[in-house]
Formats: sequence, structure tokens, C-alpha cells
Amino acid sequence: MSMLPVYRLPYTAARSTPTTTPSFETCLGTLRLAEPAHGGELGHPVVGVVGPYAIDPATSERNGSITHDRKTRSPTHEWSSLNEFHAWRMNEERDHCIELLGGRSYPSVTRLYRETRTYVCSRQGTGGKPKYTKKYKDRIRARSNKRTGCRCKVIIKTYHHVSTVLGWYKSGHDHATGMANLMYTRIRDSTRAYVLGLLRTGMGTREVVRNMWLTYRTVHLTCPPVDACAREVQ
Repeated sequence: MSMLPVYRLPYTAARSTPTTTPSFETCLGTLRLAEPAHGGELGHPVVGVVGPYAIDPATSERNGSITHDRKTRSPTHEWSSLNEFHAWRMNEERDHCIELLGGRSYPSVTRLYRETRTYVCSRQGTGGKPKYTKKYKDRIRARSNKRTGCRCKVIIKTYHHVSTVLGWYKSGHDHATGMANLMYTRIRDSTRAYVLGLLRTGMGTREVVRNMWLTYRTVHLTCPPVDACAREVQ
């Protein structure tokens, strides 16, 4: 009768408990919320990395930072806030009888700035090629086409850590400005409502135009629709 061999296994200690994975709260301890360096306001909290790789937008000179833009890109204008920029834009429109319409905007993917936005002359247009086809192509119109491809534009750039707005303004136009451009300027809704209120009181069109002219000259309305209003109500 054959005997099977006996195998003896060596005795080993019990398996040690595996190392636990760090919890989510523990990982959060390695991050911090970036704070403005000199009392600015943050529109949204920005998470920064602690350590030598952290970037401070207030002192950074990397491409895209406000320091880099001031040194290398030579902005033509600088405003303390967006409200100040819009006030300047409305004054520019009023003084030269033009319109600067909001065009494309490019949000930032870094902490160095918030976004860039372009405002273009209304004679350039903000959309693509019009889809309208003239029914009578040989008809002579009293007013020529509004779009001339004008290259006037202003590019603004805003930042996370400060309210300062930098701007690059190209003011040259390829068309006449001032009173000659009013026929291509859109009447603002506030002005349209004001004129409609005067007409409902029984005031004649000539008196409306005279009233608008005096009001514009005395209190400097933020719209230049003096002659445009006359065409609209006649």
C-alpha cells in the first residue's frame, strides 16, 4: 500500500490591515482659497495650489497678467471699473454720433484675468453676412447700406483680483462721423419713449425736435438722436 507524501506549509503571520485611502476632507486640507493681495474683490472664489507653483495675479508678470499687459501691450485707456468704461463709451458715442456695439467675448481659462470683450462700430456690424436678398436690385435707395466694414473698435480686458479695466481703442473710421452719421444711428429706447410721450401730449413734430435739441444741449443726454428723432416722427 502506497503512502502519499505529506506537505507542510510554513506558518505566516496574519496579513496586516491595508493602508486606508485619504478622505476627501484630508485632501481639502492641501488647498486654499486665493485671496487678493491688496484689498481687491473677487467675483468668484478661485482655488489656488499651496506651494512654489502658486500664481498670484497681483504680482505675476506672466503673459495675460495685468502687469504684463501694462508693460508690453501698451493699453490706450485704463478705467477704474466697468461702470466707468460704459460711461466713457456712451460719451464717445454722443460726441461723435456713433455706436459701439458689443461683439465677441473670450472668457479666460487661467487665474490671471477674467475675460476680453470687443466693441465694434455699428457700421461694421456684429453678425455675419446678411441672408436678405434684395427683391428689386436696381432700385436706388435714399439711404446707402449701413455696413461699410469700419474697423473702429475697442477691446477691453477685465481681471479677477481688481476692478481695473484695460482698453485698446482704435478710433479711426472709414465713414463720416458727427451729424452725417446720425441717419445710421439707432434711436435708443429711452429716447423713443420720451418722444412718444411728447407726441401724445399733442406737441407738434417741430416742437418735439426743438425740445430734444434744447434738452440735449443743456443736460447732455447720453444719446445723440436730435436729427434722427426728426426723421422718425415726420
